[in-house]
Amino acid sequence: MKNMIKKALSVVAAGGMLSLAVVSSVSAHGISASDGSATNGADSSCFIGSFGNRTNNCGTTKNFQVALMVDSGGSKGATFTGKNLTCQLVGMDQFGTSQSFSTTPSIGAGVSSASTSTVIVATAGKLIIACDILPGGQLINVNYSN
Repeated sequence: MKNMIKKALSVVAAGGMLSLAVVSSVSAHGISASDGSATNGADSSCFIGSFGNRTNNCGTTKNFQVALMVDSGGSKGATFTGKNLTCQLVGMDQFGTSQSFSTTPSIGAGVSSASTSTVIVATAGKLIIACDILPGGQLINVNYSN
């Protein structure tokens, strides 16, 4: 009986290691909108948060951006979730100069997801997603390739 338990634990442990290896090889990340900020600091009070989401509580369209951590330069893409917004992915060099811009997909009144085209991030560069959020619009999260 003890040998059967040891074998079962070995299989479970090996399966867990295999799972960890698969997860660590995936180069995708997710980030909550709460990690972002109003592009214009004066608009910060327009964005109210709830459970990591950010909603534009002002009467006009406001821009909100989220910095996305990248491990290396190269081609990057993103999928964002929300409602009543348009977002664009921007690849930058190490000095913060914009180098590459994605398409600008939009999401209407219902909560949904949309994907940008890919951008190129320079070695040691930066990646942001900038969203124009309509009044009452909301950014929930961003999933992106690293």
